[in-house]
Order: sequence, then structure tokens, then C-alpha cells
Amino acid sequence: MYTLNDLKTNEKLIIYLDSQEEFDKLEKALGHPILYESLYLGQHCYSVYSNTYSSNSSKTNTGGYSNDCIILTINDIEELFELPEKWCIKSGEQEVVDYCNKYGVIKGSYSRKECENYYAHFPAFKDKEEITTSSEIKRDYKEITFEQFKKFVLKQKDMKTNNRFPFKLSHVDAKRIIEIACNSWRLILAQKWGYYITLEETIEISEEYYKEMRKACTKEQHKLFDEIFGKDGYNKYFDFSGLSDNPTLKEISEVLSIRGAIQLRKLGEFKHKGLYLNSNLKWDIITDDENHLVLVPTRKREGDE
Repeated sequence: MYTLNDLKTNEKLIIYLDSQEEFDKLEKALGHPILYESLYLGQHCYSVYSNTYSSNSSKTNTGGYSNDCIILTINDIEELFELPEKWCIKSGEQEVVDYCNKYGVIKGSYSRKECENYYAHFPAFKDKEEITTSSEIKRDYKEITFEQFKKFVLKQKDMKTNNRFPFKLSHVDAKRIIEIACNSWRLILAQKWGYYITLEETIEISEEYYKEMRKACTKEQHKLFDEIFGKDGYNKYFDFSGLSDNPTLKEISEVLSIRGAIQLRKLGEFKHKGLYLNSNLKWDIITDDENHLVLVPTRKREGDE
């Protein structure tokens, strides 16, 4: 999914608005007019980035915009998405299989293979009798993505893999990924991330987009992704959410699973002037998206210095 900020900052993103209602909904969410005249001019594509619309565009045609522009709809925008009354999904992810087995017509009978190859419909549709799955999308049902399913059906507010996502990608690492990408991905990423790189800002990467990039990786690119994002199934970050707002160094060390991992330096040149940091962990001082310096300890992997 995309965000309102993506619409504001990416010239390659345009949005098809099907009605005055959708136009008003988007303007309200943005907090400013889409067009300078603030008038809905019909079922066309609009650019929030440039405050323009194309009179010969449609839901499937970019019209006066560049052919490589991506046409979005209201439901592609995270802040505006509403779960349809009748929805369906085609996915073999275990969460979908479990949901079908719990709420489908024939409880406990749905397999990963069936959910991969058929659309699961909720509520069940009627075809002589109530049925959950079909090889095609039934009339009046709208397909949703797995990401939307997790967030709006399962109510999983934080769609994360090992607490990594949404991942905060630095502008430096974003450039490294672009430099090693193939021609087609280099163009896509340059357009999507160029604005943030220019301003030296962090970029938020969703789990869904990360997986899409991973699928296209070569062996060399996988190594870079492992270095930046961490290996899949491996979480390099520690979780301090269980601590108070003002934890002691001892309490922090306990989370790091190393006794005295961080403590007041009591010997040497910086005695009583600094903090000792255990060398079995990796320590980085990073400027976050609110322009604050943050000391981030992470687990070391083989080959890390």
C-alpha cells in the first residue's frame, strides 16, 4: 500500500477518483485542495504531487501523464482504505488458511494449496448453497491484499516480521541498494526514493515491499540486503518496550543479555567521562526520522567487525 505522503512526494504516483465523494475524502485527508480550483472534474487521474489532472485519463489509462506512472485508487492509500463489506483474498499464507478454517463454511477443511489457488470470500457467497472459495472473484466482492488482510481483518496494527517492519532505511543505504540494482529496479527505486535521498531523510519500507524486492535479488544483492535489513528469520534489534521511560544501565544490560553490556567507564582515559560498550554487540549512533541522535545496539552476525 501507499501513503498520503507518497502521493505528495512522488511524481510517478497518480490517483483515479471515481466520484465526488472520493475526491472530497482525499482532500479532507490531505488537508489541502487536490487542484487549485478544488473542483472535481470527473472520473480521471489526478496528481497530488503537481495539483493537476488529465482529462483523457481513466482507471486504466494514464492519459496526459507519463506511461510509467502508477495509477492508484482510494483503496491503495493506507490512510483511506476501508474494508469492503464483501471481500476476498487469494493467498496461501498461514494466517489466511487459519482464518478460513475458523470462519469458512466448512470449518477445518481448508488447506494452504486451496487458499493459494482459489479466492476465499467473506461473507460466504450463495451458489445453490453457501460457499467460501471460488476460482474467480464473485460479483460485488473486492479483492484485498495480504497486508490489508492482516491490518484490517486480523486487526494487526503492526505488520512486522521479527519487529523489523516498517523498516527505517537510511538515505545512505537506499543509495547502496539503487547502485547495485538492475536497470528496471534502479529506475523504480530512484523515482520512489529520490526525494528522500536528496533531503537525506530516512525511508519507511513496508514488509510487503521488502518481500517484493527480495524476490528479485541476485546472490550479490541478497548479501547487501542481509547486511542492511538482517537475514530473514533473524532479528538484529533488541526490544526495550518492556522497560520504564528511565531504565537503569543494569536493566538495559539485562535486555541485551550481556551482564554489564553498557556501564559507566571506571578505568582508563575516559574514567567517569563516558560509557563502556561491550564489543560483542554492534553499536551505532543514528539520526532518526525526527532528527534525534539515537544509540542503537544490534546483535552481531558472522563477519561483522
